[in-house]
Amino acid sequence: MSGNSNSYTASLRAPEGYHLPKAMTAIQEKYQVFDKFGGHPCAAGFTVLTQEQLITAKIQMELSLSAQGINMSQNNLSYNLDIKNIPEPMLPFTFRKEIIWINESQIDSQFLGEIISMDPFGQDFMMPNLAFQVNSQTLNTIKWLGQEQKHLKLTSTKSISLTFFNLETEIKEYFINTISQNLWIITKPLQNCWQNNRTIELVVDKWFIV
Repeated sequence: MSGNSNSYTASLRAPEGYHLPKAMTAIQEKYQVFDKFGGHPCAAGFTVLTQEQLITAKIQMELSLSAQGINMSQNNLSYNLDIKNIPEPMLPFTFRKEIIWINESQIDSQFLGEIISMDPFGQDFMMPNLAFQVNSQTLNTIKWLGQEQKHLKLTSTKSISLTFFNLETEIKEYFINTISQNLWIITKPLQNCWQNNRTIELVVDKWFIV
């Protein structure tokens, strides 16, 4: 990046699969920050006239490229997980664009924070759901909630919370009796604010014992 009293010029590079001009076009249509911009999908640049425009451009480019990264993972199952490993009952969900198939080991607080930072989500940019196989060895604590203990909160060794609501008998048996079958879940990230502390947990939308 270079600059003088009249303008700031940035040179951008991105890995294969990203599209820098597409991101800049969308930003220009909404914010009108660029004096000039253009280039190739993985190599491009822009010029702005003020420091305020530069700050806006940097923030919006980061958000736009992060969104492109999420979309790539949603549209390419092999980006995260071999489709041959997905159990048959879950195969119909592989066609849903908002679901990211991922290994549990890839999920940490930073990853979830990057997803939440994409908000606001909507019809054209849906909140990503994470689908993965639960490794019982990574669970640190198991806590039953509610008067009838139909809800369950699990905490992993990475301090990631998994919350199940209104559990049926079959899934309760899985945790109570430590059934040896595999557990797969589809979850939605949720930001929880309590006493000025912000945490991100995963709420289980669907589960499969296979």
